[in-house]
Amino acid sequence: MAFLAERANSDYYARTAQLFGEAGYQFDLYGVQLEPFAQLAYVHLHTNSFDEGGTVGLNARSANHDTTFSTLGLRAETVLGNTEKSTLSVHAMMGWQHAFGSLSPKSMFSFTGGSPFTIEGVPLARDALVLDAGLNIAAGKALNIDFAYTGQLAQNSANQTAKVNLIWRF
Repeated sequence: MAFLAERANSDYYARTAQLFGEAGYQFDLYGVQLEPFAQLAYVHLHTNSFDEGGTVGLNARSANHDTTFSTLGLRAETVLGNTEKSTLSVHAMMGWQHAFGSLSPKSMFSFTGGSPFTIEGVPLARDALVLDAGLNIAAGKALNIDFAYTGQLAQNSANQTAKVNLIWRF
């Protein structure tokens, strides 16, 4: 069993490039800033091949994955109240995101001398509802607290985040 004493080694590189554009038009309606918008994003992922070598080393082929996302939506923001020292505001965004291209990332592998096999990543949603909502408290020029929710909801998946940002300038 001499092959079990081998040590596999390899270098692996991957690169991502993204192009993004957005057009929107902001206007006020009864004290609420509204902004319908359209976004387009192209994402390219390239992974290099690698070869661990040895008797049972793992080999991978290089791969390219290209996906384009379009999003149509509406942003809204308004001030709920303010005093001499603080401001309370809310913001929200709702949009429809559609994905084109490679929605299921795949990579081809093989062990030395073996048959190739494919590993497929978690597929991206073709259509999703994207949401963003938050409450912001600005207390003077030094303190800002932002409570936010972000979500991407699709037929078979959900990605949701809640966060609190505290900014204290001194």
